[in-house]
Parts: sequence; C-alpha cells; structure tokens
Amino acid sequence: MPFRLNRVVLFSLFLLLGSGWTDAATIYLKEVALIDGPELILSELAIVVTPDTELKNRLTDLKLGAAPESLTLLPVRAVKDAVESRIKGELFIVGARISLIPLKIIPREEAWFYEELLDFLGEKGAERNRRERIVIEMITFPSLPPRGGETHGADEISAEPVFESVRGPLAGEVEIKYRIPGVVKAAGSFRIRVRSFLPVARTRINLEAKQKLVRRNLYYPEKEIIPSEGEILSESDYPEAYETTVRITKDSPIYLKYLRKELAVRAGDQVTVYFVKPGLKVRLSGRALGSGALGDSLRVRPDASGKRFTGHISGDREVTVEIP
Repeated sequence: MPFRLNRVVLFSLFLLLGSGWTDAATIYLKEVALIDGPELILSELAIVVTPDTELKNRLTDLKLGAAPESLTLLPVRAVKDAVESRIKGELFIVGARISLIPLKIIPREEAWFYEELLDFLGEKGAERNRRERIVIEMITFPSLPPRGGETHGADEISAEPVFESVRGPLAGEVEIKYRIPGVVKAAGSFRIRVRSFLPVARTRINLEAKQKLVRRNLYYPEKEIIPSEGEILSESDYPEAYETTVRITKDSPIYLKYLRKELAVRAGDQVTVYFVKPGLKVRLSGRALGSGALGDSLRVRPDASGKRFTGHISGDREVTVEIP
C-alpha cells in the first residue's frame, strides 16, 4: 500500500520545489506508515527535502528508536523531539499526526483496514490533546475477507469500512463494531486497549507547600496518562499560574489536584490589553469582565470602545487578544 501525504503537505512541497529551496532541511510527514523492521527509520515516516546531500542521507537513514509493536498514532512533537535530539541544524517539520501500522502484527494485505481504523480513532479523539502518543493494542482481531473476496458484483473490496465504538470514551478497553458496505459476511466486532502518553511536568527540586512554580525547575518526560490518577500539569500549561498546596518531592509528577491557581486578573480590574497580529502590536487600557490565571481565556472591554473582546491572560493584569 503506498504511503499518503496530506493535502497541506503536498501543497507545501509543490511551493518549495517550484520556488527554489533554502539550505535548511524540510521534513514532510506521511499520513500513514507501514513499519517493517525492529527500528523506526525516518524515511519510513517522511520525505526529506534539502539541497545538502550529506544532510539528506543522514536524515533519511536516521534511526528514531525501537519500532512500535502496536498500532500507534504518533504526534508531530514525538518526531520533532527524536530528530532534534540526534541532529542539530535548521530543520522544519510539516505535517500532522502519523498512523503507524507495524507489519509484525498486521498482515500487509490487511493494512488498508487498520489504516481506516486509525483514521476513525484519530477523528473520535480529535478533541484530545494532539500532543498525545496514542497506542492501540489489539485484544481480539476482526475476521476480514480478502480484498477481491466474495462481494456483491465487485471484483475487490473498494468500500471503506464503517466503525462504531460500542461504549465509553476512547480510553482503556473499548469494543469496536465494524462493517464493510457491499461485502458479504464482513461485519463483526473486536476489542482494543487504548493507551495515551504525554510529556508531563516533573520537578527538578523538592517543592514546599505554597511555593510558586517556575518553568526552569520543571522537566517534561513522557508518561502514560491514567484518568483515575487525576490531571497532570503538561507542557502546554502555564506553570507560573500555579502554587503548590502540599510538598512535592524531586522528580515526582505534578498533579493539578496538588496545585492552586493564582489569579492574575480579577473581575473589574483595570488591565492592559494587547491586540496583536503578525507585524503589529497595539496597547490599550481596558476593564476585565471576569477573573482568571495566566493562560486562561478572558473577556475584556477596552476603555476606548464599547466592544468586548476575548483574549488570554498573558501577565499580571495583562490580556492579549490575537487578531486573525
């Protein structure tokens, strides 16, 4: 099965090839990759474009670690972190999350079905944090007819399978129902186990109760997310918005239940409002229409206007409104 590049990637590649490229390397991620071997190689995941032949060869043959043994939705940040930890230089990565299908467990002739399954799971989990690495372990397998098997008037299966998750959220053990339109006896169900991994905050030092968090005292290794443990501070959060409520020992993950947000803005406060867009930044005074901490969304009303705008709290009594 040939790999797929999404339309944004194809358009970007067309512009690059048509206009002449720079000395930097651009890595165009595939949508789907069939993994065949014990190690994950960048050339399985992406197309590398650069005028530097030596750099292109190094990137193409770059080993990114052990190949996954389960179906995986790999986020861009995982590829970026793996590449940048091994090769320094001006690198640009274009694309979205990649569906990885290990041929160690999935027969090549059935990869088309699992490609559609990963598309379904990716769409169902679209509201989830796209920085998560999502691993799908097959508990039971579907019984699939061969492509070109018994159909209603067709020589091969051309219809896409239709999936339905039977119950619950996309986490833990999930039963999936499926059917393939127009194909005799091509319906049933199978079970999967969904596991999610995300870079989460750990502390480099012992933190005392009522101590403010500072980003330089944190690091963000990947950890499996287990809903019953509670929410954990992640890379995308503003650590400066929090202070601890209990003592947290060095190298421990930082759970939100042990933190308290400090308000940076209170309803009615006079605030500085920044309206920003590329190449432009305008500063106005205004009034806060709610309360919040760093990073929170907040509605404000500039003094010079009766209009209300929504921005995010970017500092003490400071709100930034991004203009499209």
